[in-house]
Amino acid sequence: MALPKELGGSGEGHNPEQLFALGWSSCFGQAVLLLAKKHGLDGQAARVSCAVSLDKDATSFGLAAEITLSIPGADRDKVEALLKEAHEICPYSKATRGNIPVTLTVA
Repeated sequence: MALPKELGGSGEGHNPEQLFALGWSSCFGQAVLLLAKKHGLDGQAARVSCAVSLDKDATSFGLAAEITLSIPGADRDKVEALLKEAHEICPYSKATRGNIPVTLTVA
């Protein structure tokens, strides 16, 4: 474990935000697999990434996240609908809803 460069660390090693993002993207990927067929999409071809950033203001720290979903060759509107529905049922998304800003992106 190491502090990120933004907090004065070397940036070498992992930080809690990266580990949280890894768990969230894995969980989100399972939600995508569960729902993909309903949207007429191949869940096995889906790629989910999650980036969690640490923001600092004058007195404290906070988190922000960006979840990206891509399914090569798939209809963008279908992928976007899948992304939004997966965000509704993913336990990590539910646990953080209203607590941190989350950006959903179709790649």
